[in-house]
Amino acid sequence: MSAGGAGTAVHRIPPVVAERAGWRMQAACAKKAADQFYGDSARQMKVAQAICADCPVTRDCLLSTLVFERGRSYYSRFGVAGGLTPAQRCAPIQVATSLTAMRVDRPRIVVELLALPVSDDKVIPGLQAIGLSDEEITLLLAERAIADV
Repeated sequence: MSAGGAGTAVHRIPPVVAERAGWRMQAACAKKAADQFYGDSARQMKVAQAICADCPVTRDCLLSTLVFERGRSYYSRFGVAGGLTPAQRCAPIQVATSLTAMRVDRPRIVVELLALPVSDDKVIPGLQAIGLSDEEITLLLAERAIADV
C-alpha cells in the first residue's frame, strides 16, 4: 500500500509484521560489519556462525531468510543467516534439525522443507527427521507435485 503526493510513496507495514521486524535490532550481528557474514572461506563462515550461536533471535533470522530465499536456487543464496550457511539452508535434514532445535512448530517446518529448491528424494530425509510417517510424506509430496504443475 502506498499513499502520498507528487510521486512520494509511503509504505505502510501491517502492525504484526512491523512488530516482528523489531527482532533485527536485537540480533547479535546488528552492530557487526555485514561482510563478516558474506565471506567465502570456511573460516569466515565459522566466525559468523559463532556470532549467530550467541544470538537471541537466531530463530527469527533463519525463518525470515528461508521465506526470503523461497524459489531461489542454491547459487542465489549468500552469507550466513540464522546460523546456517547457504549450503546448509538448502539441505533439508539440516533445516529440519535446526528448526526443530529452535522449537519451530512442525507444520511450519514442513512448509519450509517443501519450499526448498531440491528434489523430493532430498526432502524425504528432512520430513522423516521431524517424525512424519511414510504415508504423510507421500501425501505431502503428491500435493507438492500438483502445486508445481
